[in-house]
Amino acid sequence: MAKSRHRRFAHSLFCVFSASICVAMLSSQGFAQGDSDLASPYKDRCSTGSMLEMTRCLDAELKKIEQRLKNTYERLHQSLRQPGSLEQAQQAWRRFRILECEFCVSGISKDASLYSFTKIACQIDLDLKRIGDLERYASWAGAAGTPLTK
Repeated sequence: MAKSRHRRFAHSLFCVFSASICVAMLSSQGFAQGDSDLASPYKDRCSTGSMLEMTRCLDAELKKIEQRLKNTYERLHQSLRQPGSLEQAQQAWRRFRILECEFCVSGISKDASLYSFTKIACQIDLDLKRIGDLERYASWAGAAGTPLTK
């Protein structure tokens, strides 16, 4: 019984240590091109608990950001006379996001707990960058030569 308890304690300690190292590594790495890792505040916010708890926390943050991205895209889409180009660009961007984040985790075993956390962090980073792009496009409304006047 004492041996089993010791093993559980050692395993728990190992998990906490591993998660701490993973968070530190992820906080210092960028996941996509750009000046900074926009997912850092979310990773920091979700850096306590087990790796599973951290991943669930980050996934909940991703859901909120995906909704924000959807709303930003829809607002821009509605402002366009001919939204076909935006639709094609968004479809291409979605494919890019999938491939970029698959590349980001390509060195991590799919069975590793770090895999999901890293992939979600990549998605958050790219989603936030896309939101910034879409908001910038929306700010061009009324400028000569832009597709933003309905």
